[in-house]
Amino acid sequence: MNFFTTATSNLLRYEQAAGVRHHVALSVVGTDRLAQRKAVR
Repeated sequence: MNFFTTATSNLLRYEQAAGVRHHVALSVVGTDRLAQRKAVR
């Protein structure tokens, strides 16, 4: 968990320094199940 806390903190700090106003976080958790859904095909 410490990795994610540190990574998030670093990203937010560098985004602010670079003037980034918005960011999107994506997750790959559960993407292996997408192939089973008809709507995604």
